[in-house]
Amino acid sequence: MAVVAAEGWRAHPHTVSPVWGTALTLAHLVAGSVWTGALIHVLRVARRWHGHPDRRGLTRLLVYDYSRLALVLVGLIVVTGTLDAVIMLPTPAALLATPYGLVLVAKLAGVLLVLGFARAARRRFRRSITAPSVPALGRGARAETLGLLSVLGIAALLVSTAPPAPVTAALAAPPPPIGATVPAGTLAGYTTVIATASAGQLLLRMTVPGRDDLGTTNTTTGRGGTSGQRSPDYRLSARVSTPEGASRTLAPRRCGPGCFTSPVDWRDGTNQVHLDISAPPWPAATAVLDIPWPPHPDTTVLPRTLAVMRAIPTMTVHQAVTSNYTGDPGPEIPLRFSGTDYLTAEPYKTGGGNPIALPAGPGVTELRLAFPQGIAIRLLLDQDSRILREEETTPNHLVTTTFEYPPTSR
Repeated sequence: MAVVAAEGWRAHPHTVSPVWGTALTLAHLVAGSVWTGALIHVLRVARRWHGHPDRRGLTRLLVYDYSRLALVLVGLIVVTGTLDAVIMLPTPAALLATPYGLVLVAKLAGVLLVLGFARAARRRFRRSITAPSVPALGRGARAETLGLLSVLGIAALLVSTAPPAPVTAALAAPPPPIGATVPAGTLAGYTTVIATASAGQLLLRMTVPGRDDLGTTNTTTGRGGTSGQRSPDYRLSARVSTPEGASRTLAPRRCGPGCFTSPVDWRDGTNQVHLDISAPPWPAATAVLDIPWPPHPDTTVLPRTLAVMRAIPTMTVHQAVTSNYTGDPGPEIPLRFSGTDYLTAEPYKTGGGNPIALPAGPGVTELRLAFPQGIAIRLLLDQDSRILREEETTPNHLVTTTFEYPPTSR
């Protein structure tokens, strides 16, 4: 039993699911051990009683009792073995496409072969009840024993074979974007989320206060872009809602600290990505990102907007700043600026950001910008190229700004 317990602890399913994997493996091994041991015991007793006509009836009774026990044990072995396989295999295709899957197929084939031998032996046994001249045990029982030993050998090979990598196995680095990209950003509670959508895929970078896990060029937090605080264990579940109203669950893969990527079939229109994020000890939170598709790179809109804004002598901006966003950006503070003064503090003041222009309604253009410091900006522009609203996501802050212009600023 100590060996069985140790094997259940070190077997592959334990690494995937510590509770269920260990429990299934223990049940599987115990059932297999009892099945094999009981069969060997039956064969030894039958051999010892061989040649004693007065004990032939006892032999048949022994085999009959064993067959009932074997039926329960075989059912337990098949069920637990199948569940173990479900835990270990990331996809059905891995059953025939990986060494682990092929060894598992060999083990299942061996089990089926042994069941065939057992069925033949049971039929022979039934005939022996009505025909005492027919031996109760024959070559089928010995073949069943050899088959069981072979299955145990294959099982030993299986536990020493590396299991297939799960679909969500971590990548060494985030994949490069494919074609034009749509940036997006927000805060999920205290967690900063920067997204990059490109053809067929979504890249998500996250960070929490005291860390810089966005893969940025920011080095203000210390060596390696962090303050030395250990990276939290980021957990993410995600789904996408299409413009048609369909909802599909995504399968994010890790690509580094705070980094996840997932294949996505973007639909034309506004796709919504729903995120459930946890990064202990920070509170778990949710977020929703709008991903308009397809992207339309446009290098003319931003220069025109900058020229228009610099010509505005005065305006009022209503600005809200939060570092813990749960749907409310917080109270707005009215501030007066000239267009030139306002742009001085903006990362897009000299252009850049790989602008993506999108129609956002009658007379309104949406402009998406992204900068390597971990900044994502969403601008809404009126028909005169003035900024109506700005949402700026930076590490640990979400800044929401609405603009009020005097009538003469057109």
